[in-house]
Amino acid sequence: MARTRAPPAWTCGLVAAKRKTIDHGGRPVSKLRLRFCRTRKEPPSLSAPTHHSRKLAPASSCRQGRRTSPVHNPSSSASDFSPRDRDLIPGSDPPHPPTNPSPGGDPMSAAVEEQMVVKAIREECPWESLPKRLQSTLHTKDEWHRRIVDYCIRKRLQWNTCFARRVYREGEYYEEMMRYLRRNLALYPYHLADYTCRVLRISPFRYYCDILFETMKNEQPYDSIPNFTAADALRLTGVGRNEFIDIMNKCRSKKLMWKLNKSIAKDLLPTQPVDFPIEPWWGVCLVNFTLEEFKKLSEEETSTIDKICKEEANSYVLFDPKIVNDFYKRGF
Repeated sequence: MARTRAPPAWTCGLVAAKRKTIDHGGRPVSKLRLRFCRTRKEPPSLSAPTHHSRKLAPASSCRQGRRTSPVHNPSSSASDFSPRDRDLIPGSDPPHPPTNPSPGGDPMSAAVEEQMVVKAIREECPWESLPKRLQSTLHTKDEWHRRIVDYCIRKRLQWNTCFARRVYREGEYYEEMMRYLRRNLALYPYHLADYTCRVLRISPFRYYCDILFETMKNEQPYDSIPNFTAADALRLTGVGRNEFIDIMNKCRSKKLMWKLNKSIAKDLLPTQPVDFPIEPWWGVCLVNFTLEEFKKLSEEETSTIDKICKEEANSYVLFDPKIVNDFYKRGF
């Protein structure tokens, strides 16, 4: 039986060759020259077994300081290649996902348990009605209550409409939320202003001044503040990038005093919000006054407060704008 042979192939390469030349002094000199050559290579027959076949080197190997490109060889397995190049090979298994440390050791089961926790919180399931799997994961009832409060705070939910009202007091819930928002440099929760402004007396101006002070005290750059938070803080306080850098330069110029007492940055922050246009349809609401604050009010201010409390539609256009603006700058 005649053996079938593959068509001949041509190979190219560089060959070092010596060439005799004559220098300017007339002496013969041998110089090494690289010559491009093209040779014909007869491959072995297809039916004959090849005893000198060699497996390709892994893609991550380097020869003479040059990395070889990943080439797929049918005779080599995907395990011969580096993990980074293994997903480039057709038909090879995808790389394993990174494993996160979890109590069960399985990231998939941890994700499923997290979904079950969120579903149980939305359905307002008490500890006794939780599945045994969740009870074994959370261990205690106090841990379950903590997960409920953390979820509601992250979602900025109102206390009277979320599951946290059954495990947390209203004041403690909103105080914990404001600490969480300051720590994460988040926007002011305007949808919760009915409690945060009226009861806690934390106005947007005071909230953003606290954020700016904490950023300066920790000596963090202005770019660490998120864009929307920085824009809203600039609108109310007038402190932007240039003002922030100027205050930090003034604090650092005091050197030893700045290292011992970081509160000097608070003295350089504005004490009143900046003036900005107020739309006539904006509503006017009051905070809970203390007895000392109420005694210091004038007769006009007292009558304006009575009118605000009696009116059903408290539009800005219905009141004296000068008195209302003065209330706003005083935090009332």
